[in-house]
Amino acid sequence: MMARHNGLGLAAFRARLYATTFGIALAGMVPAAALAQQAATAAPSETAAAAPAADADDTVGEIVVTARQVSENLQKVPVSVGVIKGGRLEAMSVRSIIDLDAKVPSLSFGNQSVRLQPFLGIRGVGDFSRNPGFDNRAGIYLDGVFLGRSSTTEFPIFDIERVEVLRGPQGTLFGKDSLTGVISITSAKPSFEDGYRGTLRLGSRDLIEGNAFVNAPITDTLAVRVSFAAQSQDGYYRNLFNNKKLGSSSNVAGRVQLRYKSDGTTVDLALDGASSKSDVLLGGRPITGPGATLGLSDYQVNLNNSPTKDRSIYGVSLNIEHQFDNGLALTSISAFRRSTSDLLNIDFDQSPLSQGANNIRDRDRSFSQELRLASSSGGLFDYVLGAFYFSGSPSWNWALSTGPDFAVPALRGGLLTIHAKVDQEVIAGFGRATLRPLTWLSVDAGLRYGRTTKDVRYTQVPGILTGLGFANVPLYEDKLSSNKLSPLISVSVRPTETINGYALFSTGARPGGFNVDLTSQTNFTFGGLRFGGESVKNYETGLKTQFFNNRLRLNLAAYVMKFDDFQVSQLNSTTQTIGGVTSVVRFNTINNAAKVTSKGIEIDFEAVPVRGLNLSGGVGINSAKFDSFPNAFLIAAGPPPVFGNYDGNTLIEAPKFTASATASYKFDLSDRHYADTSLTYTYRGKSFSDPSNSATFLQDKSNLVNGRIGIGASSGRYEAGVFVKNLFDTKFVQGAGTSGLGFAYQALNEPRVVGVEFTIRN
Repeated sequence: MMARHNGLGLAAFRARLYATTFGIALAGMVPAAALAQQAATAAPSETAAAAPAADADDTVGEIVVTARQVSENLQKVPVSVGVIKGGRLEAMSVRSIIDLDAKVPSLSFGNQSVRLQPFLGIRGVGDFSRNPGFDNRAGIYLDGVFLGRSSTTEFPIFDIERVEVLRGPQGTLFGKDSLTGVISITSAKPSFEDGYRGTLRLGSRDLIEGNAFVNAPITDTLAVRVSFAAQSQDGYYRNLFNNKKLGSSSNVAGRVQLRYKSDGTTVDLALDGASSKSDVLLGGRPITGPGATLGLSDYQVNLNNSPTKDRSIYGVSLNIEHQFDNGLALTSISAFRRSTSDLLNIDFDQSPLSQGANNIRDRDRSFSQELRLASSSGGLFDYVLGAFYFSGSPSWNWALSTGPDFAVPALRGGLLTIHAKVDQEVIAGFGRATLRPLTWLSVDAGLRYGRTTKDVRYTQVPGILTGLGFANVPLYEDKLSSNKLSPLISVSVRPTETINGYALFSTGARPGGFNVDLTSQTNFTFGGLRFGGESVKNYETGLKTQFFNNRLRLNLAAYVMKFDDFQVSQLNSTTQTIGGVTSVVRFNTINNAAKVTSKGIEIDFEAVPVRGLNLSGGVGINSAKFDSFPNAFLIAAGPPPVFGNYDGNTLIEAPKFTASATASYKFDLSDRHYADTSLTYTYRGKSFSDPSNSATFLQDKSNLVNGRIGIGASSGRYEAGVFVKNLFDTKFVQGAGTSGLGFAYQALNEPRVVGVEFTIRN
C-alpha cells in the first residue's frame, strides 16, 4: 500500500504556495509610506535594490570575498576561488545550490534520481551523507554557519549577495574541516535605506515562482530585511500506474534578518527556513528486470509506488563583530539548525509489480559556536585566530517491506526496520598568519587542530528477511574519537598590481564513522559498522591576473590532491536461493580505499569588452581515479568473504571536463527604457554513478543553454522579460543506476522550460 503525505496533501500545499507566491511578488507594491522612512530621496544601494542597465561599468571591477574570513580582493587571495555574484545567479537561472552544477569549474552535483541524498563533489571528489554515520567532504556555509549534511544542498538560493566556491582543503579557516572545498553563501544584509523588490515567474508545466524582499531601517542603528521565495512546478516524468507526474516540486522559503550597527559593533540576527513537498523521480526507465518489458517511452515509468519527499530546513544564527580602534576584529557566530526529510514509497524494482518498498525518515539537529580574532590586514604581518565547537545528532528510521509479488513467496509480507542515531562533537582551533617581507612577496602559514568524537546507537531487525542474509542486530553501541593536525603553507609573488602568482600546500582530514545502513550478516561479522578516517594532501599553484585596464580578469589554478584511506560508500549485492527461487540482496558498505589521486586545471574569467557587455565563466579539467582499491566489492560471501578491486577506476560523478560561459548585455533602448539580455552555456562531461565504472552506471555528457531577455524602466522601477531553460530541448541520460533489487534504469534530464517574468522594485 502506498503511504500518504503527512499533513497537507500536495494539492493543498500547492494552493497555499500559489497564494504565498502571488503575495510575495506583490510585496514590491508595498508603498514606501509603509516603511520606516521614505525611500523617494534615498540613494539606491547594492543591497537595497538592483541598479538599472544605465549604470553598467566599463571594467570587471573588484570582487571582495571572505574566503580567508576577512574581506579581501579576490585577486590577492592565494586560494582557488570561483565567485558568482547575485545578479549573475539570476542570469544563470540558479534557484538552489544544486543549480550551480558545472557553472563553477570543478563543482559537480550528481543527478538526484540515483541516490537517497544529493551528491556534492569538488575537483572530482565528492560524496553524499546517505546515512547518519557518514559525513560530507565538502562543507556548505550560509553567512559563516555550517549548514550540515547532504539534505542542505537542496537549500534554495534567493536574495543572495554572492556565492564563493573555495576549492581544496579549507579546515584551516573553516571550523568544520572540509577536505575538498567549501561553498560559502553570503546573503544580502539589511541596509539603512528603504528598499523592496518582487519578482514573479510563470512558465512551462504550470511553473509559478516568486521571490521578494523588503528592507527598512527601524532606527538609526537598527534595520530589518525580510526575504521570501516560493516555487511550484509539475513533474516531467509520468507514472503510467497512477497517472502521477514525477519530478514535481513545491517549496516555500523565507529569511528574516535584523542588523544593529553602532560604534564599531555589528550584530546580525537571522532566522531562515525552507519547506518542500515533491513527487520525486527516484529511478527511471528500466533497462533490465520486469519493467524493461513494458515498452515505455521517454519520460515514462510504471511504478506501483510513487516516491515522495517531504523536507524542512530551518535555523537561527547570531553574528556579532566588533572592530577595535587598534584594528583588531573580534567575531562570534552562534547557530542552531534543524532539518527533517521523509523519503517515502521508494520502489524496489521499477515496475508495477508489488515486490516491496522503502520508507526513510531522516532527522538532524546541530549547534555550532565559532570565535575569531583578526588583525588589520595589508601590513607587514596579519593573522586570524579561531576556535570552533560543533554538536550534531543526525538520526534516521528505515522501514523495508516486501509485497505480495516478491520473488520469494516465503518472504512476502516481511518487514526490516533500522533505527540509528550518531551523536557527534567537534572541537577545533585554527589560525592563519601572513608575512609580507617585501612589497611583492607574502608568505602564509596556517594550522588546524581538531578533535572529533562520535557515539552510535544502531538496531536492525529484519524479521523473516534474515533469510535474505540481512544481519539481526538488536542493539549496537560504539564510540570513536579522532585527533588531527592539518597544516597549510603558501607563497605569493606579485610582480605587478594586476598579476599575482602563488604556490600552496594544504592538508585535511576527516574522522571515521559508522555505517548505520542496510547491513548483511557477512558484512557485520567480518567488517562491522566502523570505518576508518581519511586524509588528503593538496599541492596547488595558481595565477591571478587582470589585463586591458581591468577589462579582463583571468585566474588559473593547477592542483594535485592525494587521498589516503579514502572512504567509499557503495551498494553491494549478493544472491540468495530460497525454495528454489534466487533473489538479489542489496546492502550498503563503506570501505577505505587505499589511495586516490585527483589532478587538474581550473580557469575562471570575466571580461567587459565594451560598455554593458559582460562575459564570464570557467573551465575545469580533472582526472580523479582510484590508485588502489583492493577490497572494492564482494565476489563471494564466504566465509571468509572474497573481494575484487577497482584499481584505476574513475571516481563517481567525476567528469573529466566541465565548462560554463555567460554573456550578459545591457543597453539603453531610449532615455526611459533599457534591455537586459543574457545567455548561459554549461557543459558537463560523461561520468559514472558507481565506482565499478560499469556501462550500467554511465551518464551522458550534457550541453545546456539557458537564456533571458528583459526590458525595464531606466529608473529601475520595473522590468518584464522572457526566459528559457534548456533552449534547444537537449535530451540525455542524466542518471543511471540500479533499483533495490539490482535492476538497471536510466533517467533523462529535464525538458525545455519557457516562461515570463515580472519584477518591480523601488
